[in-house]
Amino acid sequence: MLHEALLDRHPGPFQAEAFTAEDGEAATKAALTNLSDSLRRLAALAKGPDDSTSKLAAEARALVFTARDRIERTLAGIEATVGTPKAVTHADLHLGQVLRTDADLFLFIDFEGEPERPSLERSRKLPPLRDVATMERSFSYVKHYAWREATGGDATAAWRLLRRQEWSTVEEAEARGLQAWEAAAIERYGRAYLRRSNFYESLDPSDAFRAIRGWAMEKALYEFRYELKHRPQNIFIPLEGIMSLAQEPGT
Repeated sequence: MLHEALLDRHPGPFQAEAFTAEDGEAATKAALTNLSDSLRRLAALAKGPDDSTSKLAAEARALVFTARDRIERTLAGIEATVGTPKAVTHADLHLGQVLRTDADLFLFIDFEGEPERPSLERSRKLPPLRDVATMERSFSYVKHYAWREATGGDATAAWRLLRRQEWSTVEEAEARGLQAWEAAAIERYGRAYLRRSNFYESLDPSDAFRAIRGWAMEKALYEFRYELKHRPQNIFIPLEGIMSLAQEPGT
């Protein structure tokens, strides 16, 4: 496994350490800083000259505000990794970082970490479950690009996934199918990782999945700020992820 390959059980920079409560607080604080910055950027867009863009930005901002408490509750799942190992991880793991060779070997590339983070922060040791969460977030991007293609929509097509009351019969069938695919991919990937990992043998599966959701929310908040800053046409992809993760499991 990737994380086993990155682990050195001897003293040194690749040795695993314990993820502390202070580590968890720092990660949560950084995520909430991303959220606050995103809200400020949305407020600026809402006052812009383009009526269509300003309306969407205002609606997105209002939606996030209504879910603020639930966002923070989901983010609190990070605390479930306190006391578990933190180690050198990929730190920006998603489907685009995995190459499949003709020999059916899988290669992991681009270990530089997330581009918006300072270099020192990129080298921070993290719980391996964060890599699991960031990979699962990339499943959401697959869902959205498939939805965009199926509906013939533009970059704002993701907004319609948040507006179920406006779906046509055809859109509802497409949306339900894609959402079911994403949920199944997340479930299978998470369970397969936990089954094979030596890092979380003592962690209750329910706590592990709560932690993965917490780290997925942390990643989605990073994505939201990143897209607002660099690709504002894509903001509804992480926004839909934030709102979905903020729902209570099973609702």
